[in-house]
Amino acid sequence: NDDPAFKAIAVTPSDPVNITTDSTPTRGLYVGTTGDVTVVMADGNTVTFVAVAAGVTHPWCILRVNDTGTDADDMVALF
Repeated sequence: NDDPAFKAIAVTPSDPVNITTDSTPTRGLYVGTTGDVTVVMADGNTVTFVAVAAGVTHPWCILRVNDTGTDADDMVALF
């Protein structure tokens, strides 16, 4: 989807809790501080992105940013 985001939520990484209560996948994830980001993708698979660039919105459809395996910071989910 190439439409611009209509909503943004600050992300607090959590192993058991999704970004939204209704499990809506993101359109992207802004990462403000470089580091590794472990996410649960919209299809349920868990993946770690290593050395993710800061100041970039990454086009990931994710449900959650896990605390375990994530050391990047200042993240914002875009919907």
